[in-house]
Amino acid sequence: TATQAYFPEPTGYVVDSSGVLKTETVASLNANLTVFAKTKTGEIAVVTVKTVAPLDLEGYSIKLAEKFKVGDDELDNGVILLIVTEDRELRIEVGRGVEDKITDAEAGRIIEGLIVPRLKEGDWDGGVISAVQAIKIELSQ
Repeated sequence: TATQAYFPEPTGYVVDSSGVLKTETVASLNANLTVFAKTKTGEIAVVTVKTVAPLDLEGYSIKLAEKFKVGDDELDNGVILLIVTEDRELRIEVGRGVEDKITDAEAGRIIEGLIVPRLKEGDWDGGVISAVQAIKIELSQ
């Protein structure tokens, strides 16, 4: 129903339910993030949805994190890059275990510095790829 928010099924590390990423980008990132998850440094998921309505961005991303269960249960080291295409909103939801590595300021820098400029140019793939790279670097430090 329209009163319920839509949550895609966690079918991989990249779930492009908005259909904005190229098939090869999704495949490449899924492979890349599968390998990265094995390092035990953290797990990263990328999710695109059209809208978070009727929830707000933060409420939606927390429920999404609960559904996707990204990261190690004990380490709580999951990160979700959430891109909401129709609402034009972005969020990096970070597990408690990696909040010291990806602070709110760092998440903001990644969003404003790496994703937003590329999205403005219509380069969804480039924005997502560069953000994932930056998150991996931060988690690895």
